[in-house]
Amino acid sequence: MATRARTLQGLCAALLLGGSGGLWLHGRKAGATVEIAGGTTFRFGSVARGARLEHTFRLYNPHSYAVRLTIPKQDCGCSLVALTATPDAPAIPPRGAVGVKVVGVAGGNGDRAESIKVVTGDAKQNAAIWLFLEYRTLGAH
Repeated sequence: MATRARTLQGLCAALLLGGSGGLWLHGRKAGATVEIAGGTTFRFGSVARGARLEHTFRLYNPHSYAVRLTIPKQDCGCSLVALTATPDAPAIPPRGAVGVKVVGVAGGNGDRAESIKVVTGDAKQNAAIWLFLEYRTLGAH
């Protein structure tokens, strides 16, 4: 896959420690962490350029308090694909789950990995999660 995606995945993987899959920051478990069913990467396989990409990630809140969800504006410009992410709700209820639907259009050539940032937060801190869509573009649509 693309080098950029591997680097970002490596950074994310370095932050994900322990059996719970929660983020750990400076040796302590972050309060605003969530668990992601099926992981942070969804692989579409081979798709035609211009094909619609859509996947819903399920985020679970293991805590006894609600965790806020925000999707910062994606203005990097480093991606050929503009992704949008829409959560089912602005917060994950205690011990509950919500879906975050990510939608884009396949672009570029060959192996591609597109990412979108989701920020979770509670009363004390925020944590960033990167969700990835991977695919291989096959010619024109």
